[in-house]
Amino acid sequence: MHSSVAGYDISGEVLETGPDFPFKPGDQIFGVNPAYPGRPMPMGAHQDYAIAAGHFWYKLPPAATFGLCEAATLPVMMLTAADGLFHLLGLGFPGAGIVGDESQGLLIWGGASTVGVAALQLARAAGHAPILVTASTKNHGSLRALGADYCFDYKDHDVVVQIKEAIRKSGRHICKALDAVGVGSFAEGDDFQKSTPAQTAASLLQLGPDGIELACVLPLREDPRYRLCFATRDPNIPVPMAQVEDHQAWLGMQEKVMAWVTKNYGEGKYVGCPNVTVVRGTAASLDAMHRSAKVKSSLEKVVIQHPFWESNFYRLYAVYLQSRCPLFKRFGVEKPSPLHPLHACGVNMMKFVRQWTNGKLQTYNELVRTWKVERTSRMGCISF
Repeated sequence: MHSSVAGYDISGEVLETGPDFPFKPGDQIFGVNPAYPGRPMPMGAHQDYAIAAGHFWYKLPPAATFGLCEAATLPVMMLTAADGLFHLLGLGFPGAGIVGDESQGLLIWGGASTVGVAALQLARAAGHAPILVTASTKNHGSLRALGADYCFDYKDHDVVVQIKEAIRKSGRHICKALDAVGVGSFAEGDDFQKSTPAQTAASLLQLGPDGIELACVLPLREDPRYRLCFATRDPNIPVPMAQVEDHQAWLGMQEKVMAWVTKNYGEGKYVGCPNVTVVRGTAASLDAMHRSAKVKSSLEKVVIQHPFWESNFYRLYAVYLQSRCPLFKRFGVEKPSPLHPLHACGVNMMKFVRQWTNGKLQTYNELVRTWKVERTSRMGCISF
């Protein structure tokens, strides 16, 4: 978590390409660079210059009903949700050409998180029901409008009992669940029983432990039944948990999901994140990250507008890399190119940092003091 530049989601216009990049200069694209320890700094989103590397890039159709701002919010939340639903939990999506279990009930813990919102809409579009979600009471109306059949306040002391009772009354055998927040996932022993993964699993235990399928957005030590959702699975990533047996089939599944989303966005089938907040400038960007890290936002995705946007230098340098290598030297690139102005900020960054450091770092200010906030000539970037 050091010597790298943060940020994954990017949208922009291609300026130049390497020999194998599937798009051409002038195309508007959106996507995400793979996430792994030691990722080269030019691949981070929050900086003046970046490289688009890997398989996870998609073209924005000319007739798309959404723009680059909305596109910048899609990659990580969509790819993570799709991996959890259609890969790990084995759900089908007939409308997107994905074969799997059909008409399944589903529990989503953290329905107002960005991954939760994406999973809810994808599951509904795929024909799965009933869909049960947890979220703050204030978000229940919005989640019902997006397709939730049952909503529960995760702060209720008897929320697990409420979910079990709703499942019993539904008459359905619900055995699939996605924890879209993973709060307390690194805990051990008795502390783990207070975590959202433990509560999620407990909500389905009335059906017996056999046949339960569980997925979570963060890794767990305590419950081996859980499988980890991963947005950017790639055989070239040095992370064992990111590997998949048939990578080409997995990529094909993700491409089908993203093709369906770009076609149906805003058409009543998929509306994205209900609230997209655009911020400008270093101070406002850091404030938005701080607010998100303190979990003061839900049903929201924050987008940072790059200063280059205002001066019309909105270009993204795109180089397609099929294996790890020196990013610039391989293609003889002498200089990087401007990054597109829009980068989506995930809301779980500080939550992950708090858990990873066993609570030693609790606030964004502590993160800044402990590591560093670097300032470039044009905007701030976070260096871990």
